[in-house]
Amino acid sequence: GMIAFEQNDKMGLMNASGKNVVQPIYEGFGYLVDNDLIPACRNDKCGFINKSGDEKIAFVYDECSSFYEGYAVVYQNDVERVIDTKGNIVMTIPEGDEIVSVMHNGLALVCSYQDNGDRVYKYVDKDYKVVYQWIIEANPGWSAPAKKVSRQERLKNLVEETIHFDSRNL
Repeated sequence: GMIAFEQNDKMGLMNASGKNVVQPIYEGFGYLVDNDLIPACRNDKCGFINKSGDEKIAFVYDECSSFYEGYAVVYQNDVERVIDTKGNIVMTIPEGDEIVSVMHNGLALVCSYQDNGDRVYKYVDKDYKVVYQWIIEANPGWSAPAKKVSRQERLKNLVEETIHFDSRNL
């Protein structure tokens, strides 16, 4: 029921009736997925607002994803973290690992790239305990290791894809 609009190079939100609900002071918005928190960017920092435009999680992040099952991925000073809807840090992704999918059934999917081009995928819980992992080996005919995906592309994938994983199948 919310529609983004642009005015004077800034973005706001209006309801389906065309009434401005959130004034145009933002550089952009993410998707509202499973709660009332909307990722937004202002003054080159990202945070979260509610449908009325009230700031709910401070604008201190370089990038952020939408919330899925009550968790979102945020980036600050090249550190990747998972936060809850109160803004509490739930998990810090160790250097060398990258989050592929934010929490689903209590697990996050992370990936690390090996020097030989292999990719190690792991489902981890909030304590970063590995619940399940597998390796996708690089093709021996490849001349270069697997390409790393940019943070922006990973965020786009987090929004556009949902990896369905049922932990009861382990």
